[in-house]
Amino acid sequence: MTSLQAVREALGVANDPATAEVAGADNSSDAADVIDLLAESHPSIAKLVTLGERQTTTCNVCKTDASQQSTITHIVADVAAPKQLTLLGALGAMCDSEIHGDESNPIHECQQCGQRNASTRRIHPDAPWPELILVVLRRYSYDFATLSLKKVMHRVAFPSTLDVPVLCRTTHEEAPPKYTLVGAVVHTGPEASSGAYSFERRPEQLKELGLDDTQTPRDSLCPGSATPYVLVYSRAPVGGAVAAAAAGEKSQGNGDVQQRTSGSPPDAGGDSAKSRCCGCELM
Repeated sequence: MTSLQAVREALGVANDPATAEVAGADNSSDAADVIDLLAESHPSIAKLVTLGERQTTTCNVCKTDASQQSTITHIVADVAAPKQLTLLGALGAMCDSEIHGDESNPIHECQQCGQRNASTRRIHPDAPWPELILVVLRRYSYDFATLSLKKVMHRVAFPSTLDVPVLCRTTHEEAPPKYTLVGAVVHTGPEASSGAYSFERRPEQLKELGLDDTQTPRDSLCPGSATPYVLVYSRAPVGGAVAAAAAGEKSQGNGDVQQRTSGSPPDAGGDSAKSRCCGCELM
């Protein structure tokens, strides 16, 4: 399966002929690039996956915040450098504050002070919250010996329910939703520039690939060369179909994504003992 086919299945548009070919996408395209291309060419897909991204810069002198808002089609969680063994750890590192310039090289133009000052900066997801949140696990690091990208193969634990807004301490007035795992776009192959893609929704296979609500760090390798690359989370109440399946309930089958993208809530799927995984203690 190509990256385009896998992403179309993940978004629930595999049977839509309008998405069968996308300008700029070919058999070697990266799945994250395909997401952007689909969103650019199909407004309905853009609406389905586009979320806000807020950059907050704090002046180190007067402590005044300056914010800029933009939009993104997916969240990128770097699990390669530094090595991250859990999704919530990677998201916590992504949303953490960083030094932006220093006294010898001030970058931030502070409107309150009327001059450039050293500052700290945070970049994090924010409203508007879409129907689907796509989390790309960046698994590639640059190998200076071969002058090429190297794929890292370690297991990354990811939860069945996700509170990205809580984790990232967003301040928007809109009540942030919770998201339930639908499945994962999986890349199979040892190289970043080759291999095949698939979309996996079966709970037992997802567990082998890293589905773990305890978020227990385990420094082990993914099975074979198959690694989750794009995690697909859908707006859903706690105890939704995928969370229930992760807790041992029967999977909802191939209609899962199509049901979610049509705007219908997932079936409760019986008793689900899984509590939502907030991760805010990491911050």
